[in-house]
Parts: sequence; structure tokens; C-alpha cells
Amino acid sequence: MKYFYGDNKKASYFEGWYIKQQNEEETIAIIPSFHIDEYGAKSANLQIITKEGAYSCSFSCSEFFASKRRFFVKLGKSIFTESGMRINLHTENLTVTGRLFFTKKIPSKMKPDIVLGDFVNSNEPAFHPLRYSIMGYYDYVPFLPCKHEVVSMLHGVYGTIVINGKRIDFRDGLGYIEKDRGHSFPTSYLWTQCSFKKPSIGSIMASVAELPLLSTTFVGCICAIWYHGKEYRLATYLGGKIVSYSEKGFSIFQGKYLLEVSVIKQEPHSLKAPVKGAMRRRIKESVACKVRYRFYEDGKLLFEVVSNQAGYEHVIRKG
Repeated sequence: MKYFYGDNKKASYFEGWYIKQQNEEETIAIIPSFHIDEYGAKSANLQIITKEGAYSCSFSCSEFFASKRRFFVKLGKSIFTESGMRINLHTENLTVTGRLFFTKKIPSKMKPDIVLGDFVNSNEPAFHPLRYSIMGYYDYVPFLPCKHEVVSMLHGVYGTIVINGKRIDFRDGLGYIEKDRGHSFPTSYLWTQCSFKKPSIGSIMASVAELPLLSTTFVGCICAIWYHGKEYRLATYLGGKIVSYSEKGFSIFQGKYLLEVSVIKQEPHSLKAPVKGAMRRRIKESVACKVRYRFYEDGKLLFEVVSNQAGYEHVIRKG
């Protein structure tokens, strides 16, 4: 896997990482990103989303660095790596500080006296990546406005973040990381992600999007589920069919599998999104809302999860 693609891009390009961590009560997503507008001007951005609100901070491109060989992103005084992250952000309206450590082990209860250095110095990668690209062969299609990657389906999170004086502790947290790259987000799409511990430890990411195809468009889907240590994949390129979709949820059918996503309660906040590389579009995302997931195999319910810490985003074109 290549971790950064933007070093030789000239115009109309963005690349951003969605870094989400949750515990039983709180969820926070942090999005560092790199941008080149249609005129070739480069910049960087950092967005932070909590239940209470969303914040956006702009940076010059000189304050940004990303490695091509591994997950390592530096933006201003904040650093995001495969071992964890350190955030140090101070603006007129926002102060965010803290450190989080990532671990491959996901215990039911972490000991409060755990040695944090064990995570940093461990030779064992913290992430649970997918077996192959979530885009399948669409990863090689040149005309798509945006390409999606999953960096880690699930990992443990330990540490503390303080946002404008509010302390959020992750002693037994779950983490997820994905990224997008291209020039613009799709015109219409639905997206959801949630990690969970009951009925068993797992994680799900699913999306439905309207994509260009020659002179027309089509609606495709991608979905990855990590459950009981097994990876499940539903996607258009594997024969997956979208049964229904709306701002209230969607369902995907593929062979012996059926996924149903139902949004029970949303609390969306406004985020910036790319158009031709520049952050000038506004979308709505709930970083922690109530969603029900049902996953069937051969007509039998494999699991049902109702979570208050699910991420959900919907942008549906009218008409």
C-alpha cells in the first residue's frame, strides 16, 4: 500500500485521512488533509468533529508532511502515525491537546497503570487492514472523482484528548482509520462506520455513492465488515446489489449476505469537503448518532448492533 499519493500532483487534488476513536460515551474524528485547487495553489486543513460540533483549521502546505511508505502525517504541531497520535492545536476559538496510543490488542478492560511505551515500541503493527483494496478493480479506474481506502478496520485506543477544556479519556477505546483521495467527493452518497464490542468485537464501514460512467452515472456500493476475526466484503464489483437507499439508511444484498443499515437518530454538523481539490463544499455528518446494523448470512441473523457512537453521512442529490 502506498500511503501518500499527492507529492507529484499539480492541480485539482485532495488527500485526507479520517481518524476516528470512540468509547462508550464519546466519539471524536480528526481529519488532516492536503489540497491543491484548480489553479495549483497548495494548502492543508485539519477538521475535528465531536458530538458537540465541528471545527476547521487551515494551514499552509509548508506545515504539512506525509510519508509514502507508512502511515505518518504531520500537520502543524500535530502528528498522526501507526503507533498513535499527538495533537497540539491552538486557535482563537479552539484548543485541542493530547496523546492517543494505538494497539492491535482490544481487551475488554485496559489496566489504568499500563505502560504506554509498550505501544510505541512494539514491533507488532496496531492496525487491522483489509485483505485488499476496498475499491477492488475500481481502484484502477481513472475517471472516478474520489477513491476510498481503509487504513485500519479496527484497533485499540488508549490516551486522553482535551478539547476546549473538556477531557475525553480513552482507556478502553476503539479506533478506525480511512482515507479519500481524488479531486471531489461524489455528488450523492451515503456513508457509515461503527466499531463495537457487542455481540462480539467488530467493525463495519459501508457506503453507497453515485459515480460517473461515460456520459451517465451509476450507483455503486462498498462495504467491509470485520467480525469475530473474519472479514466480509460486499461491493458492486462482487455482484452486490443496492436494495434501497435514502437519508434514513440503506440495504445491500450479495449472494448469501444481506446488510441493513437504519438510522434512528442523527445529530449532524457541517463539514468542509473538496471540490476540484479546494475545500469549498459544505456537507453534513453525524460523528456519533444512533444506527442499527443487521447482517444476515444465508437468511440467518449473524449479528445485530444498535450503537449511539456510529458515524453517518448523507448527501443525496434532489431530483
